[in-house]
Amino acid sequence: MHHLGSEGQATWARMMFYLVTTDGRRSVQTALDLAGLSQQPRKAVDMILEYLLEAGILRLAYGSKGGADQTRYEVAHDALASALLEWHSQYVLGQTRAATDRSFPTRGDAGSTGASPPESRPARDFPYRLVRDAMRQGRIVPFLGAGVPLSARPQDSSSMWQK
Repeated sequence: MHHLGSEGQATWARMMFYLVTTDGRRSVQTALDLAGLSQQPRKAVDMILEYLLEAGILRLAYGSKGGADQTRYEVAHDALASALLEWHSQYVLGQTRAATDRSFPTRGDAGSTGASPPESRPARDFPYRLVRDAMRQGRIVPFLGAGVPLSARPQDSSSMWQK
């Protein structure tokens, strides 16, 4: 990914999630679809796809037909999908750090505005009383999670099906 350069990495970061979902599933897309979905110039998408295809990160999807607009691409295998997700998280972390550094120059920097990063404060205590009162008034409904009803069933669930 380093060889893509900063602009190439930014383009790939915007189009990657149309080939790898956040839970690691791979999908198949054409260059035209990737350009439209990621809102990136077609020429830039084609260059990234060509580079990643040559590097073995992407491959032509099964059943791809000739013609640039009909060629479909996919991530080569599951291990690469996981590696790409890890790369993306590190990329975003680096971009966030760089943006934070630009937003809050240190006081000794030339041309500094004197701004400094917000000081870290301990988080406020959770407003239990406020939530309790809102629940009593029927203004909120707690969501405990999809598996909560399963906790009420008997531990020996086989007895449920013996009738």
